[in-house]
Amino acid sequence: MSKNRIMLITLVTMLTIGFASLTTNLIINSKVDIGLLESDLDVIFKEVLLNKENNDKAFIIENGKSFIYSADELVNINQTSNIDYTIMNKSHQYDMEVKVTCTSDYKEYLKYTSETIDKSILIEAGEVISGNIITELIKEKEFEDSLVLKCTLNYIPVSRDSIVEEKEYVVSFDTGYEEKVSDVKVKYYETYGSLPTLERKGYTFLGWYTADDIKVENNSLVKIKDNHILHAKWEKICEYDIGKTWEFNYTGSEQTFTTPCDGEYKIELWGAQGNSPSTHRVVGGYGAYASGKLIMIENEKYYIYIGQHLETAISSSFNSGSTGGANNEGGISTPCGHGGGGATDVRLINGTWNNFSSLKSRIMVAAGGGGASNYIMQANGGAAGGLIGYSGINNKYSSSSKNVVSIGGNQTSGGVATNSGSGAVGHVATSGYFGVGGNGGTKWGSGAGGGYYGGGGGGATSGSVDSGAGGSSFISGHNGCDAVAESSTQSKIIHTGQPNHYSGYVFKDTVMIDGNGYKWTNVKGAYTGMPTHDGKSTMTGNSGNGYAKITYLG
Repeated sequence: MSKNRIMLITLVTMLTIGFASLTTNLIINSKVDIGLLESDLDVIFKEVLLNKENNDKAFIIENGKSFIYSADELVNINQTSNIDYTIMNKSHQYDMEVKVTCTSDYKEYLKYTSETIDKSILIEAGEVISGNIITELIKEKEFEDSLVLKCTLNYIPVSRDSIVEEKEYVVSFDTGYEEKVSDVKVKYYETYGSLPTLERKGYTFLGWYTADDIKVENNSLVKIKDNHILHAKWEKICEYDIGKTWEFNYTGSEQTFTTPCDGEYKIELWGAQGNSPSTHRVVGGYGAYASGKLIMIENEKYYIYIGQHLETAISSSFNSGSTGGANNEGGISTPCGHGGGGATDVRLINGTWNNFSSLKSRIMVAAGGGGASNYIMQANGGAAGGLIGYSGINNKYSSSSKNVVSIGGNQTSGGVATNSGSGAVGHVATSGYFGVGGNGGTKWGSGAGGGYYGGGGGGATSGSVDSGAGGSSFISGHNGCDAVAESSTQSKIIHTGQPNHYSGYVFKDTVMIDGNGYKWTNVKGAYTGMPTHDGKSTMTGNSGNGYAKITYLG
């Protein structure tokens, strides 16, 4: 500290160095300051924490001038505790030269070290500083008394004569919009005075801030020794009430949600049911449910892809892509194979539904169910999965059938398709892969549901025709999910072994329920059912097209 800032203090009454208490006039360098505020020569321990937490064993005493620490939790040699403290200079006019000193009658047992004690530190008016003391048990005690450490504040006011200036500086105001505010003139280390208040439709005024993002109020001291600009900060008032919802039904193309304002939102997705005939002789596997809460920023764009359900054979659904077999036999007048239901998902990059870059950007996926097989012996489609999709059903009509079923998608690979047991052309189905369900056999069998990974297609083995398997679901941040790396390519997908999407968009309070109504954590849990679209009831799984809902939570 420069010598010209150390002062000789003469009091009309007495000043006690260490626990200074001053209620009368103070003479500094022969200059009398009159009308001091009550706290103008007061420095206190503002807070003391033991091991980062408030604790009765480390408490402030003597009006904030000391604290006492009883080291009762130290029971083993070399065990340590951390005491973090903050000191506040409550003065509006004077800097303070502060020193913390600590004493203990138990130095044989208790060692304390610090880079901040027994050193003079200058604290400017109104400033708060921090310090730390590490205590260590160095000898086992053989008595019941507590090992006590007492630390005390000592401080000396420092003259401001050397920094008082008559020069005025111009303060300009950046309102953040078209309104203009007149400049004001201030002096260094005097208060800013009456700062302008602003009103702006749709926004709340948070106050004025320096270029260093320090908030300035009417009674703040001017600490910038130059002309400068204060910047207004605003918080947008959301035009929507808490609980406002946006609904997304199937359209056959991507849909865009632009965040109207900063805040927390809940996203809910329902995957589509697997395709099945309109007669409902057999039904496709039901779609899955996924939900979570996410902090969103105003004007961010999210792309919503709603899965499709069809009641026609062969055709592939939007956001699944799998097809069913074309043959009709055994008294069935329509082709027996049906495609899988489409997944419903949220993406950060748009594009055609099966574009790899777009699929890779998915942060939440509710899987679609597998397609039904409407053959001689009917078979419902495999349900959409949580972390793992359900297998298809073996439509066995011959005692010689090889009982092989299509497998659901999981977190790192697509479901495996039914093998061809007979060798006849057209019986072979295809396996699912990233974002796409596997096709059913081109003559018989049904397609798989879409999902994070699509399920395996149902083909035909000797004596059976099989339905498609369900896809898998994914939620960024959900325990048990396996996110892909940003560097993944279509030919080489890399999994990270953890659930958080590479974008940093991570949901909290996640819920994942498969198409059979079972809730998933990192494993399949109990039956709970899933919410209906209106949230007023529950259902086993989602039938028909997929659906999405976004709710503003504030």
